[in-house]
Amino acid sequence: MKTLFITRKYPPMKGGMESYSYNLIENYHGDKKVIALGKKQSNLVWFLPYTFLYTLFNARRYDILQLGDMLLSCLGWIAKLVNPRIKVVATCHGLDMTFSNRLYQWYLKSFSKGFDLYVPNSSNTAKIASEKGYAPLEVIFPATINEDRYADISYDKEAFSKKYGLKGELVLLTTGRLVPRKGVEWFVRNVLAEFKDENIIYLVAGAGQMQEAIETAVREKGLGDKVKLLGRVSDADLDELYVNSDIFVMPNIVVPDNVEGYGMVAIEAAAAECVVVASALQGIKDAVIPDVTGILVEPENPEAFKEALRKIIYNWNEYEPLKSSGKEYAFNHCTGTAIAKQYADCFERLMK
Repeated sequence: MKTLFITRKYPPMKGGMESYSYNLIENYHGDKKVIALGKKQSNLVWFLPYTFLYTLFNARRYDILQLGDMLLSCLGWIAKLVNPRIKVVATCHGLDMTFSNRLYQWYLKSFSKGFDLYVPNSSNTAKIASEKGYAPLEVIFPATINEDRYADISYDKEAFSKKYGLKGELVLLTTGRLVPRKGVEWFVRNVLAEFKDENIIYLVAGAGQMQEAIETAVREKGLGDKVKLLGRVSDADLDELYVNSDIFVMPNIVVPDNVEGYGMVAIEAAAAECVVVASALQGIKDAVIPDVTGILVEPENPEAFKEALRKIIYNWNEYEPLKSSGKEYAFNHCTGTAIAKQYADCFERLMK
């Protein structure tokens, strides 16, 4: 069984889709060929023509074509024309289904139907895909970690505090691109301001279009000593942040046509024994399992977030079991080995 993997999202670029493709491909040990774009998406101007021509002239050599996302649907379409026996498997991310651009939706309607299997990355994405007529579907959650994740990172609160200028506070952490749906500005304005007098600090790792708005919210709420915007951080620094932080906050809000496909960062935080507090929204509900990997609260409900945080802050020692169960779940169910095995099983069923 020869498999061709094509993805436009791959390291060294960073993001959820990049991690998904990397963990799948690196841990899939069958006969494979990989064509991956590990560069900015502006390189699609040459990557798409190249992969189209490669597929046109080489589809007959492969049994399986795995597409990293639905933007690559034209490759599955041409592969089926050239080699009707090839099995096309397309991973579906949240924005694949909801991006509202008319030209993109026409493109999907024209080229993305008739594949052998669609693999949504969450139950929410599967629901949207089903409503749009995609079938058959099999949900495979993203692998967010590998077995050796955090192996070289030790818990060292003293060194960590010195590095980030902390003074023994309980550390709240949010990571990821600073886009509207992540809800960081909302959290600062509506929740964090309530904890001015608590011995806490809020670290935000990531950059994006909302950074200025977040900085404004911090100033207006008088939280300059409670919030540190770290910008983009290295992989090593990100792991250090996870391991040495106490509470991971994922305060996502509803943004039309822009969904959270899966709460990958919540699993990464749980694996590092952070107590996860997240919005019960979209694909996050697949990653944050109540009393196993974290705590879910009603989205955009300030009082619900405040109550959850108060319980943790005032009863910190009671959350040791949650930290342990989150770590155990992450390393048993969310590794690259696990996701690669699920895809391999799908491929074998298709070939039979």
